[in-house]
Amino acid sequence: MNDTSGGSMPKKFALGTVKFMREVLVVMLGLTISFSINTCVNNRKERKDISQYLHAIYSEMDRAIATIEYFTPSLERELELIAYLRDTEKDSWCFDFIEEFRDVFATSWRFQFRTVAFEMFEKSGMLRLISDRNLAMSILDLKNMIDIVNSLYEDFITIKQTKQRQFGRDGILDTLLEYYTIERAPLFIHGSFVNLNTRIELLKQQIEETKYMR
Repeated sequence: MNDTSGGSMPKKFALGTVKFMREVLVVMLGLTISFSINTCVNNRKERKDISQYLHAIYSEMDRAIATIEYFTPSLERELELIAYLRDTEKDSWCFDFIEEFRDVFATSWRFQFRTVAFEMFEKSGMLRLISDRNLAMSILDLKNMIDIVNSLYEDFITIKQTKQRQFGRDGILDTLLEYYTIERAPLFIHGSFVNLNTRIELLKQQIEETKYMR
């Protein structure tokens, strides 16, 4: 009688190994598919979150442009007055002409360009997930620029309101006229508004072209 047990054991072992490897492959394939699905879902969620933040920033920039457009005429009136006072000798000032700038003397609106959407986006950690690094840097740079303009404008209004109170107490117009011949803040503010408006328009274009808004 022939002993076949020696030949069947390797065969059983081979079949068992194949079965085990097949089961391992099935498990690995399942894990890979599951991981891919989770990654896809997470990427889609991140993209949606980033898109929502960018929409909020876009809306905040639209409000900033509207604010600039609202205040620019007053600033341009101030620049017109400054140009006249600096180009004309004090003894030759025409006070009838200067009286036409009463609206300038009385105007001193306090406001701050909002950066809530920028700050929320930065604190959320989503900013680092943007694949377009130029866009990410543009967002940070604009936020920093807005902070600087806010600070400049606050200083400008504080000084102007101090001069307005002095004028209100003594009724002497020279108090305000000296401010406009010496103080350069209105020139800086007007220039800052122009630069800020340009930077906002550029960032809006970047956001419009990004994949997160499609």
